[in-house]
Formats: sequence, structure tokens, C-alpha cells
Amino acid sequence: MDEFFFHLVNNLAGQSASVDTVVKYLSTNDQPIMEWVGVLCIGFAGGRLLKPKVRMGIVVVISGLITGYIALMTNFFLWFHRARPYTVLTGNDIHLLTKVSAAQAYTSFPSGHAMFFFSIATAVFLTDKCKCKKLGWLAYAVATVLSLSKLYVGAHWPSDLIVGGLLGSAIAWIVWRIVKCVCKRIQSRKTVPEIVKV
Repeated sequence: MDEFFFHLVNNLAGQSASVDTVVKYLSTNDQPIMEWVGVLCIGFAGGRLLKPKVRMGIVVVISGLITGYIALMTNFFLWFHRARPYTVLTGNDIHLLTKVSAAQAYTSFPSGHAMFFFSIATAVFLTDKCKCKKLGWLAYAVATVLSLSKLYVGAHWPSDLIVGGLLGSAIAWIVWRIVKCVCKRIQSRKTVPEIVKV
């Protein structure tokens, strides 16, 4: 099943040089793009109100830092030791449009990129005060496109992206719950009347 969905997307590579160029650009510059999406969403959150911006900013930054730390500073992916598609598939079975170092050949599962993208998207979605969650859905759309670019260029299996996305979303949800509890606690302290000593 994983291989079927991999080929479904990866076989689109090589059909159009201009599409390949755009997707390679997205795949190469994915983290700064998602960071900018987070920053822009924070800027548009809550209109002119400061509180929604601050809350979204705190959740986005903490979620991004946690997933970034897991992806870059730990040996988390080596626990699973899953081969990337280009190490398993050969010849016409794969359209490889990216170069990944030999050291990363067995760090496919879960996708650290998808984990980062969906942590940012989930943080934006959960803190978006608009009833229709426009910013949240936009962030999810960008996270999905950037994740699919990893499939398109041949760097990840679909299940790598799904599990990475779920982990990133879970991390953002936990951070959001903690920030929400802290904000409620701070708010309740502000509203408690002071006891006057007699």
C-alpha cells in the first residue's frame, strides 16, 4: 500500500520540467516557507487584537522548537532504521529529484519535515480565533503541499509523512493545552479580589 501511494505521486515527477522545478524548490526550501506561513498567520490572527497573536505566537514557536529539536538534535529517527525509497527502489521504479546524504539513508521514518510542518499548522489551527479557521486551514494546506513535495521528489514513503504529521500535530496539541491552562491560571489570578487586612 505504501509503495502504491508512493508511485502514485512520485510518477508525476519527470512529466513537466517546470513542475519539477517548482516542487524541487518547495522541497528544498520547505522549512523557511512553513516558518513564514506561521509568522504571517500570527500577523493576521485576531485582527488588531494583541492577545490572539501572542497566544498563537507562543504555541507556534514552542511547537516548532520542540519538533525541530527532535528532528535535528536527537537520534529519534535512528530508532526505527527505515530505508528511504531511493535505497529500496531502483531504476525506473523511482524518480529521484533530490539528493540525500548517505548518513540519512535509513532515517526515513517518521518524516521530521512533516512533523515540523504539521506542528506549525496545528498550532495555527488550534489558536485561530476565527470561527471558520481560515488561517488554520491555510496552514494545513501548505503543510500538506510541502509534505507531498517530499513524496514527489522521492525522499519519503507516504507512511513516513502520515506518522510525522500525526506526531507534529500531537506535540502542538499538547503545547496548546499547556499554554491554554497557563493562560487561564494567569487570568484567574488577575480576577481574584485582594483580601483586605483589618
